[in-house]
Amino acid sequence: MSSIEEFCTEVLILNRGKTVLSGNLKEIKNSYPANRIDLSTEENVEKYIKELGLEIVNSKNNEYDIKINNEEEGHKLFNLLAQNKQKVLKFEIKKPSLNDIFIEKVGE
Repeated sequence: MSSIEEFCTEVLILNRGKTVLSGNLKEIKNSYPANRIDLSTEENVEKYIKELGLEIVNSKNNEYDIKINNEEEGHKLFNLLAQNKQKVLKFEIKKPSLNDIFIEKVGE
């Protein structure tokens, strides 16, 4: 799916011969809310993530993949880390990938 995102501007997703999604890839992705944060810090910040009730999908060496319901949750986390003087090396609020959208639409 990543190569599709890299090379295609228009997509058509079929499920059992029926169209479930079609159109401009950028417009399709923009129609979905942000659902992940890619975070890297100098120190362990799990307690701050959990304090906000966010789900850590994956973590290793102070790098976190965090599930969010909306961008506001991401802003709250960033503000909480800043208030507690945590050094943030990377903070990216991410939209779902085409693969995530495919799984949601097709359910597989």
